[in-house]
Amino acid sequence: MKAKYTSPYLIFGLLTGGVILSMMTLLIHQDQSPLLSYLVAINLTLFGLYGYDKHASRTEQLRVPEKVLHLLALLGGSPAGLMAQHFFHHKTLKGSFQLIYWATVTAQVGFLYWLIRSNLLISSIKSVGNIA
Repeated sequence: MKAKYTSPYLIFGLLTGGVILSMMTLLIHQDQSPLLSYLVAINLTLFGLYGYDKHASRTEQLRVPEKVLHLLALLGGSPAGLMAQHFFHHKTLKGSFQLIYWATVTAQVGFLYWLIRSNLLISSIKSVGNIA
């Protein structure tokens, strides 16, 4: 009988989503802002995935797809991505990975600059403060 194939995108996508939602829920119940909770959760999750993937690369276990690592960096986990790359010495020499990672960081910095220049970031923070 042929073994059933399960996509690593599905496995790591569901795992990542569950971990992020769980951490966010825990942090929000500790009276943290939703934005801060999200950023902490996505960064801790991405850091853990880099560590797992480094371990998996040495033991021939199921690897985390690079697209998952890049997506989480794009969605706000780029600080943890950078820290994890250097902490685990993982993905630092792969040129194609680094090119996409740094393009993501550059786009995020550009987006933050635009938010700050247009006063959208400050007005968003003030409106969130008024709600809480």
